[in-house]
Formats: sequence, C-alpha cells, structure tokens
Amino acid sequence: MTAPRPGLRLIVNGDDYGLTADISRAVLDAHDVGVVTSTSVVVTTAAFGAAAEALRTRTELGVGLHLALVGGDEPAAPPDRIPSLVDAHGRLLPSWRAFLASAATGRVDAAHVRIELEAQHDRIRGAGLEPRHLDSHQNVHLWPAAAAVVVALAREWGIASIRTPDSDGRGPRGVGLRLLSRRLRTRLASAGLHTTDAMVGLDGADRYATRVVADLQRLRARADDRGGLVAELALHLSHPGDADLAAYGWGYDYAGALAAVLGPEVRRELGAPGVELVTWTQARQAA
Repeated sequence: MTAPRPGLRLIVNGDDYGLTADISRAVLDAHDVGVVTSTSVVVTTAAFGAAAEALRTRTELGVGLHLALVGGDEPAAPPDRIPSLVDAHGRLLPSWRAFLASAATGRVDAAHVRIELEAQHDRIRGAGLEPRHLDSHQNVHLWPAAAAVVVALAREWGIASIRTPDSDGRGPRGVGLRLLSRRLRTRLASAGLHTTDAMVGLDGADRYATRVVADLQRLRARADDRGGLVAELALHLSHPGDADLAAYGWGYDYAGALAAVLGPEVRRELGAPGVELVTWTQARQAA
C-alpha cells in the first residue's frame, strides 16, 4: 500500500504580536478557533509585557521572534550602544526604506545589529517565551548585511527556522524582493537552516482580505503540482478601532484580514482535503 501523497503543510503565522494590545488579542482569538498556528513576537513595545503573559497560556501556539530593526519604537539595547540603528531621538528607524537607505550606503554597523538582536532575544526569553523561528519587522532580514547576522545568531541560539519572504509582484519592488529571497534561501541552505517552500501575505497587505482566498488556492495548486509543499501564510491581524496602530501609519488592513480569516471562505480553504495546519517546528520535523 502506497503512502498518501503529501499535500500542503501550512504555517498560519500572526505577525506583530505584542505591537498593540488589539493585535495580540486578535492573534490569540484566531488561534483559539483553529486558524493561527504560530505567531511572531515584537519585544520593543510597551504592549509586550502583557502580551507575553497571555501568550504563555497558549502552549500549542508556535512562538517566533519578530526581530525589529525598524518601526520607530525604543530599541531593546541602550541607544548609545547602537548609534547606526537609531534616529536623533534614540528610536529605531521608522521603516524598511529608511533602514535600506542607511544600509546601502554603509551606515548600518553589523556589530550594532548583533547587539540589538541579542538584546531582543534576551528580552523574549526573559519573559518566559522560547522562540522557535525568526522573522523580522518589515522583512529587513532580507538585506544581506542583516541576513548574515540573523543567520549567525539563529545558529548560536539553536533556532532552526527562518522566514523567507516572497512576492509575485511584477514591478521593481517585487523583482528586487525575489532576488533577495533567492540569496537568503542560498544562505539558509548553506547554514543548514530550515525555511518554507513558499510564503504569501506580503503582497497586498494593505488589502489582504481580498487576496487571502486566492493565495490559498494558488498554494494548494502548487502543492498538487509538486506532490507536496510547505508554505507560510503571514497575517497582520487586529480588531477594528485599534487606535494604537495609527502611530505606525502602515495602512495594512489588519481588521479586514481578521474578519476574512475568521470567515467561511478562508476557513473552507484551510479545511480542504490535503491541507495540514502546522507550526514552524512541525513543518521542519516533517521535512
């Protein structure tokens, strides 16, 4: 008797846990109904302490560290130890664009990146959480200088899985992102680290409620064509009226994405034959 053909093993990850109280609550709500299997935790915010306490009670929810080198919050390390990463007010740079502008001109010191990320790792473990995967705020770990530090730290910390962001965009941003993704995959393979075969959720994050079903259908079709696929669905979720999100101004449709993933169409796709919802650890162990 032949073994059944592997289908789609899907990590459903709630990003930005700890960024605001409503985001954290939305991620836990989506986990509690069986949708979200994993979450990535931001430790540089005022909301992190309470969010960590709630997360410790969800023992089946996979935990990752959402490495923050941008976002405008206070860093975990003292600002005077990481001057190339902070602005004149001692806060992290506001966005990936600001970070890449600094990195591309050689103004980001890799030693400062290491100091800040080590401080964030110490903070999440100090809160009683053990991260099992790494990704980053606005995916700045795609940039080679940051990627080198993240890969080295993952190996030191014994964390075997790292997100590889991806895009199907046809413009310059999509092309550039795919180039960086291929380089990151090569780096991860050389280091013996695990990532997924595919990732969705980056494209169209400002209107993701209208994309998620089609993205899931494409992943299922790829799994059928390949005879199996390990993929990540990265979600930005929050409840309506999250006033704390206004400070960031990213324009993501957090509330719309939450409504979509709790709705019947997405739940039907996630429950389709051949779809297995897994954590990052489970995905790696099955690889």
